[in-house]
Amino acid sequence: MKRLILLMLVASAAAMAQPNCSMDTLTGTYAVSYYGQLQIMQPGAASPATATGGIVGIISIGYDGTISGATGVSGFGPVTDYEVGGTAQLTGCAGTLSLKVRPKGAKDWKTEIDRFVLDPEGKTLIVIIVDMGSGVYPAVQGTWKRISPLPRAASS
Repeated sequence: MKRLILLMLVASAAAMAQPNCSMDTLTGTYAVSYYGQLQIMQPGAASPATATGGIVGIISIGYDGTISGATGVSGFGPVTDYEVGGTAQLTGCAGTLSLKVRPKGAKDWKTEIDRFVLDPEGKTLIVIIVDMGSGVYPAVQGTWKRISPLPRAASS
């Protein structure tokens, strides 16, 4: 009997220690910042071009995981304003951001895949860009700080 009670205490302590993240925790408006380097292989070049740069902006994640917002991107020239769309998927407290990005006013969207870890209180995402398309090699980390639990609470 003592063993059974001890086993139940250990099991309940382990269950309480598990972080509780959900789409409700992830939903909101975020101040976004990234910093790092990109290597871009140009056709016919012997080696990739490297640039250090950053990204700042305001991005929202809706109740259904829909992403929308805008950013400013520096590196390889003047700061460029970008539109951002896409979806967020969450498994436990980790997930993937499948982003569509394009310079404001441009017609064609490019894709970007980011992976993230969400703190269980839903205040911060730690993000790394893992895929920006063929010939682009990112070494870029970002932080998303939640500024409102409501999506589209701010516009950039």
